[in-house]
Amino acid sequence: MISERSVTGLATEQLSAYRRMRNQKIKTTLYLGDLQDSTPLMTPAVVVCGAAEGPMLWAQATIHGPEVGGLAGLIELTQTIDLADLKGTLVAVPAINPLAFRQAARLNPYDGLNMNRAFPGDIGGTFTEQAAARVFELAVTADCVLDLHSGGDRAVVPHYVIYHDDASAASTRSRELAHQLGLGIIWRATDDWLSGALFTRATKAGVPALIVESGGGTLDQRQVRTFVDSARRLMAGLGMLPGDDGEPAAAPIEIDGCAFVYNRRGGIYMPHAQAGDVVEEGDLIGRVVDLLGDVVEEIRNPKGRVCLTAVPVPYVPVESGHMIAEAVMVKTPTGSVQPLTGGKRG
Repeated sequence: MISERSVTGLATEQLSAYRRMRNQKIKTTLYLGDLQDSTPLMTPAVVVCGAAEGPMLWAQATIHGPEVGGLAGLIELTQTIDLADLKGTLVAVPAINPLAFRQAARLNPYDGLNMNRAFPGDIGGTFTEQAAARVFELAVTADCVLDLHSGGDRAVVPHYVIYHDDASAASTRSRELAHQLGLGIIWRATDDWLSGALFTRATKAGVPALIVESGGGTLDQRQVRTFVDSARRLMAGLGMLPGDDGEPAAAPIEIDGCAFVYNRRGGIYMPHAQAGDVVEEGDLIGRVVDLLGDVVEEIRNPKGRVCLTAVPVPYVPVESGHMIAEAVMVKTPTGSVQPLTGGKRG
């Protein structure tokens, strides 16, 4: 006889009920799977029900364990939001991948998978695939999905937004919302390697979805505020909050088509270009020096005009084959970009 166990926590029917609730903040949990001792793996969630009817936003962070800036941003957002101002429902999950979070690891320690490549998931698959299936089932019941990322502890990214560009109605709405954030860099992603990302799969399921990236390295309040401000601007754009819904940047860079740049020599990484910089083919990105300070390699941009959407933190030790830059082709004319130095990879 098989022993049945009932697990409480977020479920699709609960989310439907939360849409009808008013003026409440509800602390709950999300079930992701079972551990070796048969206990359930749960992660905390907060459901914020506003004073009036409106859309539901699913907001999550820390799908990669070291990327805690979005986690801090969601905590601040849920603690400071005024219920009287809110129309609709915010579902916030600060640590959507708790096993990776506990180990400050990018990948799930059980199966070595990147959760942000595992959507829409597989309830009969590995641990990460099952967890992704449970998350996806809930996330796509919302009217919009927001996934917060950073560069973690070893990389730096500028403050920018990504949406999946497939010309669908959900993609078109995602693009509108991306522009309303008022950021200087917009990645209109068509890259195949992002096909298993939550924002891609949610868009294909008919739900507008964005990734917001910001910062990395040493986390500070300025980085945290970028996540809070972007979430609030998105909610204003959705009609959930009053106020500034974000004017488009004066000349936002639109980018797509990513290439990764790796080093060949090991040593200490010495930066030249910053995250968010636009560089031409052949431009210097950074140098690797040995432990005596001698330059052993110069890393240059190998392709066209690109925006650097991720670079290592300064002076980090690197082995051969370390990712030195995430370089994304610029698709529109650009001016100077002021990056938030502080990293990522979606």
